[in-house]
Parts: sequence; structure tokens; C-alpha cells
Amino acid sequence: MITLFIDSNAWTALGTWFLVVGTLIAVYFQSRQNRLINSANTIITFHDRFESAHFKKKRRDLANKINNKENNISEDILVFFETVGCLTRRRVLTKEMIWNEFSWEIIRYYKALTNYNGINYIGKLRENSKDITLYSEFEWLYKTLIEIDVKKRKVEIGIVIPNEQEVSFFLNEEESLKEEY
Repeated sequence: MITLFIDSNAWTALGTWFLVVGTLIAVYFQSRQNRLINSANTIITFHDRFESAHFKKKRRDLANKINNKENNISEDILVFFETVGCLTRRRVLTKEMIWNEFSWEIIRYYKALTNYNGINYIGKLRENSKDITLYSEFEWLYKTLIEIDVKKRKVEIGIVIPNEQEVSFFLNEEESLKEEY
């Protein structure tokens, strides 16, 4: 019979390793929870900004210009979605939270700005600025939200991507936004 003898120093070392590993696991989960809380707080801030009277006016104006095929559009909404896309790609914001809060608007605005009434506003902006990366985070976010939507809703991609009539209805809704909240 083999007797395994571990002296008190070995027990102390083993206990210390368990304590270190346990602490690292706790720190990991606490860090993960803090990230989710920060993401949620940022999304709430973005939601409040997007629904503010100031932003509703910008959304109304953009929808009106798209519906009237005007060339000179304000880029405020695009910059907003570009920022959301950048923060989501960098994992500051979670894809699921963005999908839950903004997928409807992002998907429809992207379609309205790239493939509606025969005009590709983002394409024109890229061409005029000679910058093919312009609004690439917005584009990435659109594609990501489409993928999530297909999985969540368990439908084909053709159901998720809005058609001209759906985009038109969306833009008309945006045009009729009231500033009070």
C-alpha cells in the first residue's frame, strides 16, 4: 500500500492555486457582467438620443429627402448607425441588444439609403468622397442584423430584407414622427 504524504507547505501551495484560479474565474464573470451592464446603459442612452425631439426631426428630414429623391441628404442618421456599428463590431455593444433595440430601423434605413427608388445614397457618398470605407460599419451592422433576424425568426432571408413597399411604408412613418416624446 502506497501512502501519499503531502506536507503542510504543499497543502498551502495547492490551496493558494485553488484560490488564484477561483479569483480569476470570479473576476472573469464580474467583468463579463459589467460589460453587459455597460452595453445596456449605452444602448439606453442611444435609444433616448434616437427618440429625442432633435433626432426625430433629423429622421423626418432624411425620410422626406429620400422620398423626394433629393441628392443633398443629412448624414446625421448614417453617422449614428456607423457609430453603433463600430461599437458593436468592437464588442462594446452586444449584437443581441442592438438587434433587439434598433434592427427594425437599421435594416430599413440601410435599404432606403442603398437600394430604394433607384438611388444608392451611400454609394454616391462613397464615390464623392473617394472613400469606399465610408459607412462600412453601418453596412456591416445591417448584414449582421439580417443574419440574426433570419436565425431568430427562423425565416428565409427574403422575408427579412424589406421590399420597396415596406421601405416606403417605413419612410412614411418616419416622415410623420412627432417631436414630443
